[in-house]
Amino acid sequence: LDPRISVAAQNCFRGPRERLQGRSENVKDWSNVVLAYEPVWAIVTGQTATPEQAQEVHQKLRSWLRANLSDEVADSVRIIYGGRRLQA
Repeated sequence: LDPRISVAAQNCFRGPRERLQGRSENVKDWSNVVLAYEPVWAIVTGQTATPEQAQEVHQKLRSWLRANLSDEVADSVRIIYGGRRLQA
């Protein structure tokens, strides 16, 4: 399994949970994992999520990791928002 699990979400968390559930049992070393996601609406519209929207998704992903894996995994996995950057 590629250590980068790409997660896209229609409503910022619908979808990532299912993708994580389907792949989490294959991960041997979570310290090498980076969760990267971009909401579908951001892809379609070309707009970026606000910092607050990104933080909300990060919190939900960490909560899922904590509930389904461990506190250690939830605290250590890197989560990045791979949104588009608007040109100035």
